Amino acid sequence: MRRLIAFLLIVPLLFFPSCSDETTPESLFREGKYKESISLSNSILHEGLDEKALYYKAASCFSLNLKGEAEEAATLYLLLYSDGEFRNQSNFIILFTGSDLRAVEAGESLLSSGEISHRAMFRLCFLYAYNGMDIEFSRMYKRIRGNLTDAENAFLLIADGQDLSMVFMSFDKILETGSQIDPSLLENARILFENEGKTDLFDSYIASRGIVL
Repeated sequence: MRRLIAFLLIVPLLFFPSCSDETTPESLFREGKYKESISLSNSILHEGLDEKALYYKAASCFSLNLKGEAEEAATLYLLLYSDGEFRNQSNFIILFTGSDLRAVEAGESLLSSGEISHRAMFRLCFLYAYNGMDIEFSRMYKRIRGNLTDAENAFLLIADGQDLSMVFMSFDKILETGSQIDPSLLENARILFENEGKTDLFDSYIASRGIVL
């Protein structure tokens, strides 16, 4: 009789999933089912606040490049859960989706936390350059310079736009490796030189290196 009872207790465990197998916004996100994760998150949030549902909605929107929705959800997360488990991840999302000054604020929060990736520091450095924050750019550029690829370095120097000769030097570094300069870098460099009224200088450099635009 005891064996029968034990069998009857074990059988449900064999055929029915445990609570850990329950479908959640997190499990859907990790499976790459971002739309489904958003849908489930919205259903949960319709019933009331939920920290994980709100974060995984932001993360799923970010993964789908839905920048406005991602920023909105991440911003709400930080307002409601300023010390929450996913505060750094939410700041990371805002760094790449928010308006420039809001993104800078998020990047600096990551910087102060000590948990900031190379990608995030590169983005923050670019935002400093793009928004004319020269002191902040200089400090960040010195910090990450040794870890930049030649292309990343050229991109930041173009964004900063203060020393045109350094742009040419960064291009030479790329060419020395036998690589081609990315067309988007050349296009942005041309715009920079045009704005400085030095298009002829840019054209001379391109011609001297045999670069075909």
